[in-house]
Amino acid sequence: MPNGKVRLAIRQGRARHHVSVIESRVLFVTGAPGSGKTVVAALVAARLPNFIVLDMDALLEPASCLAGVDLRRSEAASMWPAYNDLWVRLAAMLARARPVLLLGPLGPDEVDETRSRHMLGAVEWALLDCSDDTRRDRLTGRGYDSSAIADAIADAGARRSLGLFAIRTDRVTPHQTATEVANWATDVTR
Repeated sequence: MPNGKVRLAIRQGRARHHVSVIESRVLFVTGAPGSGKTVVAALVAARLPNFIVLDMDALLEPASCLAGVDLRRSEAASMWPAYNDLWVRLAAMLARARPVLLLGPLGPDEVDETRSRHMLGAVEWALLDCSDDTRRDRLTGRGYDSSAIADAIADAGARRSLGLFAIRTDRVTPHQTATEVANWATDVTR
């Protein structure tokens, strides 16, 4: 429904009651490493006061401590599905109260593969993207090795092929990117 409300008829004995409930809304903003997700997360949150804005990187350190392995490393790949499921479940639970915008590396297939996907209603997707040269420069500055950078560039190419609504992060400032993300989120939740 456009306004996010669903009208339900509930039967209690012979009486019939009509109630309105808020339809949960979760919006995913995906992107390969270096696309700017974490950089714009707080800026997006400031522009969307009626949303809960989450950044999957925010819990990487404590989750890595719990797992006993750095979840950013490819050696931890077997634990990524559980971490993804944790975020999908958290987003679904929070979306009961307000729309949720989740920034992270998850793609539609990865969300669909989580055990908690059934908890989500309809979802919307956007892609943060930049040129491969910009991504290479950003990741080099963060200490990524050439193999990790090549993986991130390949991941970016795969994300581009999904045909998601794309927001470029290399031609504008983080503030401008955050405004564009907020405008998209507002438009798709009307």
